[in-house]
Amino acid sequence: MDSYEVFVTVVESGNFVAAAKRLGVTSSAVSKQISRLEKRLGVQLLKRSTRSLSVTESGSLCYERYRDVLNRINDMESCLNGFQDHPAGVLKVTCSPAFADRFLISLMEDFGKECPDIALDVISSEKLEDIVGEGIDVAIREGSLTDSSLIARRLASYRTVICASPEYLRGKKLQSMEDILEEKLILIDKSKVVKGIESGLGVSAGITKNVILRLNHMSAIRNALLSGLGISVVPEYVVADDLAQGHLIELEYESKLPRRDIHAVFSANREIPAKTRAFIEFMVKKLDHLSSQNFSLHPRIEPTCN
Repeated sequence: MDSYEVFVTVVESGNFVAAAKRLGVTSSAVSKQISRLEKRLGVQLLKRSTRSLSVTESGSLCYERYRDVLNRINDMESCLNGFQDHPAGVLKVTCSPAFADRFLISLMEDFGKECPDIALDVISSEKLEDIVGEGIDVAIREGSLTDSSLIARRLASYRTVICASPEYLRGKKLQSMEDILEEKLILIDKSKVVKGIESGLGVSAGITKNVILRLNHMSAIRNALLSGLGISVVPEYVVADDLAQGHLIELEYESKLPRRDIHAVFSANREIPAKTRAFIEFMVKKLDHLSSQNFSLHPRIEPTCN
């Protein structure tokens, strides 16, 4: 029980009994709070008698100033309650550069129409940011999740594909996964991802022996593939349009890489604001729609390697 709030209640109620009733405590508890406040401030706030209660000059000043404080606190709480109910404010989001390029940027116009009062602050990075430490509202994570202290909402899933340009494949007869692994390989510079590729293909750690290029961005790998530098293993959504238009060719064999999930991850240590809920629901709706189309905006073209 705040002593200042008790004092304001006493002044507005006119006596200790009425104030105690409003606060849901005893009259003696109210009296003790006022006495402690006067002792702490070193001034008399109220003149007490058996029949009446009046406010001193110091008490009037204290009442006026702290009533303003209470009004501001009430205004703040009203705003915060509204903030929880209405999607508004700055939303800090982190995701990979590939995800930002393929989805987030293209969907922002629609998101702005649905939630005009939300401003996005996007951190596009391959690094797994510290969500709590960096004050991030939502992180878009791909693949397996390890941090159990966070809440995750599945948005969609995608295939991982092995592909190369028609120019690179011209004249080559790649009849097995062993043949592919003997070619010039372009891989993401992430040991965890490479281990996942090896596990998915059921091959030993020798996958890296013919790597001619390591890059830390999927967009750079895509450009290297389009330039005919070699073969790579990439998320389908990164090259979906290139595959559909025949600029790249998917190499399909018995070994199939498992689908990978995309999650929206956020902190479990606080109440979820309306802006966060609105963004996640929007992404679920949009990515589910795109996922049903295999992340391609165009019909599939059956490629040839002749």
